[in-house]
Amino acid sequence: MPVEIKTSQTHIPDCHQDFMMVGEMALSELLSRTTQRKFRRNLVREYGVILKARRKERGVTMIELSGKTGVSRDDIELAERGLLRLPSEEKQRISKFLKRQRII
Repeated sequence: MPVEIKTSQTHIPDCHQDFMMVGEMALSELLSRTTQRKFRRNLVREYGVILKARRKERGVTMIELSGKTGVSRDDIELAERGLLRLPSEEKQRISKFLKRQRII
């Protein structure tokens, strides 16, 4: 006995049409967004390198820095590794504390 297979016709979206919508965006706009993201990411990394160097110059541990500034130790660690952008208030508290520490 033959088996009857029913197929339903589904609408497959036109991928070319979606591509055209992206193509209508200015290439310079897409490149500008990418450049801005890379620039911000590099700034976060640079801040982290500088923060770690200053903290070590002053002989301060992450735990001490955390206790004196109210910024969590995990946030300090992530910031030093360039994986977290600290809010400006936290950056100011850290900067103020590190400036008061004497370099031995």
